[in-house]
This record gives sequence, structure tokens and C-alpha cells, in this order.
Amino acid sequence: MRPLLILLFFTLSLLAKPTFTISLVTDGDTDYSKAFETALKTEITQLLSRDFDVRFPKNEYYNGQWNYLKIADNVQKALRSPHSDLVLTVGALSSHYAARQSSYGKPVIATAVINPKMQRIPNRKGRSGKRNLTYVDAHASLDSDIETIKSTFHPSHVAVIVNDILLTNAPQIGDYIAKKFAENNITATIVGTKATPEATLAQLDDSVDFVYVTPLFQHDKSYRKQLYDILRLKELPSFSAEGRDDVELGALIGIMPAADVKRFIRQIALDVQQIALGTPASQLPVDFVPYPAISINARTAKEVGFTPSWDLLSNAAIVEADTSDAYPFSVEEIMDRAVHHNLRVLASGHEIDRQRSEVRKAKATYLPQLHLGGEAASIDQDRATASLGLFNETRLDAYVTFSQQIYNQRALALISVNEHFLDAKTSSNDYVKLDTALQAGLGTLRIMRLQTNLQLQKQNLELTRKNLRSAITQKNIGIGNPADIFRWQSKLALDKRAVIEAHAALKQARNDLNALLDLPQDLPLNFKAIDIDDPIFMTSREAMLSYFVDPKKFSAFMNYLVATGRKNMPSLHQIAALRDAKKTIMESNKKAIYQPDLSLEGGLRQHFVSSSNDVRDSDPNLKKYPYADNTDWEVGLYLRFPLYVGGRNQAEYEAAKAELLAVESRRDDLYNLVERDIRNAFYQAKASYLSIELAKAAAESAEQNLRVVRNIYSQGNLPVVTLLDAQSNALRSKLEEISARYGFMSDLLVLQHHIGQVNFDMRDEDWQQWYAPLQAAEGADE
Repeated sequence: MRPLLILLFFTLSLLAKPTFTISLVTDGDTDYSKAFETALKTEITQLLSRDFDVRFPKNEYYNGQWNYLKIADNVQKALRSPHSDLVLTVGALSSHYAARQSSYGKPVIATAVINPKMQRIPNRKGRSGKRNLTYVDAHASLDSDIETIKSTFHPSHVAVIVNDILLTNAPQIGDYIAKKFAENNITATIVGTKATPEATLAQLDDSVDFVYVTPLFQHDKSYRKQLYDILRLKELPSFSAEGRDDVELGALIGIMPAADVKRFIRQIALDVQQIALGTPASQLPVDFVPYPAISINARTAKEVGFTPSWDLLSNAAIVEADTSDAYPFSVEEIMDRAVHHNLRVLASGHEIDRQRSEVRKAKATYLPQLHLGGEAASIDQDRATASLGLFNETRLDAYVTFSQQIYNQRALALISVNEHFLDAKTSSNDYVKLDTALQAGLGTLRIMRLQTNLQLQKQNLELTRKNLRSAITQKNIGIGNPADIFRWQSKLALDKRAVIEAHAALKQARNDLNALLDLPQDLPLNFKAIDIDDPIFMTSREAMLSYFVDPKKFSAFMNYLVATGRKNMPSLHQIAALRDAKKTIMESNKKAIYQPDLSLEGGLRQHFVSSSNDVRDSDPNLKKYPYADNTDWEVGLYLRFPLYVGGRNQAEYEAAKAELLAVESRRDDLYNLVERDIRNAFYQAKASYLSIELAKAAAESAEQNLRVVRNIYSQGNLPVVTLLDAQSNALRSKLEEISARYGFMSDLLVLQHHIGQVNFDMRDEDWQQWYAPLQAAEGADE
């Protein structure tokens, strides 16, 4: 019996899993540390449980309580402990200390290394290269942060906020950061954190114009949020090395994504598993590369006076978007955004890509064709016997075939046709861009006009309130008519309605433009002031205005614009490319009636099962005939003439000819339409320009009349209807003046669109090149 018990004990010992004990060293408690440590233990246990009995003993848990000396002592205790197989440091301070030791008696995983080069931690081709050491490199790239700060904000003096414990016990980190900023011609002052955010920021010098916040791992979210709130009140822009997590708390910008805790924990657990299974810690990869994700806090941007560029707005996640106007852009920037981000433009661009594929497909038919295949078949014995040896009962073959078109008129034509279609698609995309830019420009001008309209309606509403108060005063002193009060109350209600409608129209216009720009429709945009001398208009050159008012110059300018439009308009380029395609199709169908196709074709077949059937092998009369070997090949030159295909080629030729004539008719019609649109747009722009001064004079007169009538009415010497009429006329005249000014700018954009050049912002040399033919034409007319 005793030998059996000994044998059972020995067997169970062999089956028992080995114990793997882990020492856990932390910096101290935070608002997330307990949950993180629990999740980390669970992940490691689940990953190693099949092969090991994983243990995290309480006596191997070391809490540094945010005391660097205690943290260092805890690391040494864990390294010396005979009861653990591995040391895990959870925290930037413990990881910094542990990863800088000269030697290790057991494997160590430092889970929170910020920047190995900055911390002077060994790194050899993405591994520690040091016996028993590995770590997780968070890839906090100081170089990338500084590059973003420099290119976006251009600061001269940056305050760098660093955890005070780390700065005190690793002063080389502060020196390294200051040196990196200095290399970029930026002065950096290193500031250690204090007990409160107010005390920390009290250390900032008045010359500081930007704040760079490093990971403040010791301080909770409340501390960091207060820090960013104070910076916002000080109107100091801030960059968080922590990225999205701190941007949500109030930092202006960051380029790190939100913390991916699950992925981070999984990487640590995998490192533990590899070490437990025997992989040297020094050979484990240390990289933990986050996916770049720029984020901007819109509220902070507004309060510190920062205007993000289009590039930032297009690529960044907007956090805490505000509802007020915070982003002033020029009309040219709006049009540029539309051309590059409008979904219709992007879809048109994909059509070009598709047509390029069609060109490649057409060319592929004229390239060598090579096919590889295999066959396996079995036929019944009766058929094999009846074939007298021609067919094996079992067959297994492999073959390769090739072909090369030497001359195929239709294939050549197909290549040319698809290339013409590609030109047409490209021109169509150009027209979509041109049209989208026009819509963006008109949309921007419409918003600016509606903004002015809203302001005028609000001013008119306030004037009505004043007139109502004046009517009440007149009644109280006995010189007013009580009916006037009711008239003003009625007008007050109508004016309030006009303000509401103006506000709704403005909101709708904003939504339309944001949809065109593929921006969030609740993202407000503000615009720089614009007038007819803006570089986007042809009237930015003073010489151009004379062509709108001088009858002698008008005709020459008109003809020049027509010629320019016919040369530039993408729609004409598109139909020209379609005409070329139709012409190629017609000519190809005509040649197909009599031109042959010539091709080189061949193949090779290998028989792997070559045994003859029993009948042939057993019949002496058949044995005397020669047998083919196991390899068959053939090659041939093939010439094919279309002698008769039922009249199909002739019918295709006639159909293609009819399509060509139809396209040519549409082309001629389009030429007429382009000329008509240019002439009509020019006449409209001329009328709009001449009406600006007239509308301005009318508005000034109406305003003077209103002042006179109000003064007389306040004395009780005019009926209310006279003042009502004067006020309505003044408002209408102001609105017409605004409409005339923005109308002329809109008409200019339309005219420029019709000549294929909606944006007229040119360099001087380009302008001279454009203007010289007009001067020559004008001189010829004289």
C-alpha cells in the first residue's frame, strides 16, 4: 500500500503546474490605479494559467506612496526578494528607477517608460539589450510635440510643466527637454508641479507665451482640469503630452490618442508570458506605438484666441465644440476647402481612378496572356477499351497556354477610346471643382450678407422700441395719439418676426455651406471682411473696373472673356474628349469591316498518368504503332478575316457615326451656351456694379429723411404713418445697398466661373500674362 501512495504522490507532483510569483511595485495611489492593477493581474493570470500557477502575494506588493526614496527602496527589495520570479514596476517613477539599474538578479518589466533617450534607458534596435530587463516604451515623442508646437503656434518662450518628484530625482529629464526646445530656437523654462494648480502656475514668468504639459501621473483629473482652466483664463495656449485625455479636460491640443488601456495591459501580459516561457527579457520588443490622433478643444481655442488651420480642422477631433463664431476664414480659404473636401468632388475623383483602371484593362488585352491549369479525369472502362488506346481510363494533366495579340484593330481602338474617356472624366472633375468652388464662394457671400441683414433687422427692431417709447411719452404729456401706440406695438411684433426669420435664414445658409465643405453642421464659421478689391476678384486690379463702365472697353473685354471661356471651360474640354472617343469608335468600326486580327498562340501539356489501357498493351497489332510521349505542345500564328458577320460591322459603324454627329452637335450647342452665359453674366455684373453707388446714395438719403421725420414726429407735428414709412424706407434702402454690394461680388464669381477661373488670385507675372492679350485686343479695336 505504501509504495502505491508514494507512486501516486510522485505522479501528482509531475502533473502540478509550476508556480510563477510576481512582485508588483507601484508609485502610489491614483484615481485609476486600483482598477488598473486589478485588470493587469486578471489579464496576466488568464494568459499564463494553462502553464503556470500565477501568484501576486501581498508581501510582494510594494506601494511607494509617491515618495521617491521609498519607491527606490521598494524596487531594491523586490529585486532582492527570493520569493518572486519577476518584478513589475507600475508607474513612471518606479519604471524610471528600475530601468536604470546596472544589473538585475531576476527579470524586470518597467511598464511606464516615457522616453528612453530622455531618461537614458538602454535601447538597442527596439529592445533593451540588457540582461533581465525589458520595458514598455510609450513613445512620447518630444521631437514630434515640439515640431507641432513650433509649426502651429510659433512660440518664443515655453513653460514646461513636469511632475516635481520626477524633476527632483531625475534632473537630466528637465535638461533634456530644455535642450530640445533650444535646438528649435525656443526658450524653455522647466516648472515643477506644486500641491495646487494655482501654486504651479504662479511660477510662470510673464514672458511665457505657451505651456507644454508633460504627463502629470501623480495628479488626478481634478488637478489637471483646474490647471487647464487657469491657463484658459490666462489666455495661454497649452499642449498636452498626454494627448486626447487631457484635451478633454481643457488642454488646447494634443497629438496622442486616448489611452488604450486594454491594449497596454495585453502587451504587458504578453511580455510576462514570454519571460515565463523562457524568452530572455533583453530580447523582447519594447515599442508600444500609439496611433496618431490630433485633438483640439474648441472652447479652449476660442478663449485663448487660437484659430486652427484647415489642415488641423480636417484631421483633428474637435472636443467641446462651441456654438459661437470662432473661426475666421477668407472666401479663398473656404473655396479651397470645398475643392479638396467636398464629397461630390471626392466622388468625381474616384471616377477618374475607375477610368484609369479601364485604361489598364484595355491595355491588358494587348499584353501577353499566360494561363496555368490542371485536369484530372476518369472514364469508364468500356469507353477506354473502345478508344483502342487513344484515351486512358485515368488521366492527370497539367498545362500552360499563352497568347499574344500581334494586331487587333478593335483592341487598339479600345485603348485609345478609354484614354479619351479618361480625359473626359478628368475634365468633368475639373468642372465639378470649378462649380463647387463657385457654390462655396456664393455660400460664403450669402452668409455674410445674411449676417449684415440680421444686424440691420436687430437695429430696426431697437429703433421701433425707441419709437414706441416716444409714442407712449407723447401720449403721457398730452400731445400724442393713443392709436400710435397700437401701430408701434403692431410693428414691433412684425419686426421681431423679421429678426427671427433673418436668424433662421442665416442658420440655414450656414448648414448649407458646412454640408458643402463636409464639416460638422453645428460647427460655426466666421469670415473675414471682404470687398471688391479682394484678390479673389478680377476687380482687385484697379485697371479692371474701367472695363465695367467704359463703353469703348466694354466690347473688347466681352470678346476677350468669351475667347478665354471657350479656351478654359472644363465642360468644353470634356465634350472635346468625348468627341475624340466617338470618332475613334467610328473609325475602328469602319476598319473592322476589312482588317484582320493576327495573334500568336500556343501551349504545353504534361501527362502525369500515362499508362495505356489494357486493350492496347495486350494487343500485338496495336503495339507496333508509335506512342506519343507524355509531353504535348503546340504553337501557331492565327490570322482571322471578318468575311461576313451578318452586317454587324456596318451597323456598328453607322451607329458610331450617328453618335459622333450627336456629340458634335452638343459641342456646338455648348459653345453657344458658354458664350451666352459669359455675356449674360458680364451684363449682370456691369448692372450690379453701377447700382452700388445708386443704392448707397438712396440709403444715405433715406437715413437722412428718417432722422428728420423722427425729429418732427417727436414734437407731435407728423402723423405716425409718415415715420413708419420713413423707417421702412430706410431699412429697405440699407438692405438694397448691402444686396447691391454683395450682389456684385456674387456676380463677379459667376462671371469668373463662366470663363473657367472662379478664383482670380494671381501672382503679378501670371496677371500680366492674362492681361496682355486684352490690352492687345483693346489696342486693335482703337
